[in-house]
Amino acid sequence: SPFAPTPCVFSSLEQLEMEIPKTLWLKRNMKPELFKRCQFFDLPDFLTYRATGFNRRSCCSVACKCSYVPTKNGWQPEFFQKIGLGEFVENGFEQLGREEVLTAGMPIGSGLSKKAAEEMGLLEGTPVGSGVIDA
Repeated sequence: SPFAPTPCVFSSLEQLEMEIPKTLWLKRNMKPELFKRCQFFDLPDFLTYRATGFNRRSCCSVACKCSYVPTKNGWQPEFFQKIGLGEFVENGFEQLGREEVLTAGMPIGSGLSKKAAEEMGLLEGTPVGSGVIDA
């Protein structure tokens, strides 16, 4: 399997609950032009993106689920090239979140966007912090 071993900090094997095997499956099963337009998130990061409009990732999500290694400068280009996701390396990991990776609870953007605040019946600007996974 191309997923063993990987640079995962918590295990020597890439598990199916990880995001990268799912992303590779999508690449193999989607039209290339659609795949190129996708952004890939673990749930906590999608929820904070949806709430704020700021495309940020939490260190917890990307380290635990997306093969990000904070102690080795983050994304590991060799790994992504090896498994067939070299376009992520070429685009600076933009689809996985090339922006600043945040630690748990760090504020994201200006808090709730106007749209999210209206949808949830909350105040625009209500603080939103970087999330953590539920494992």
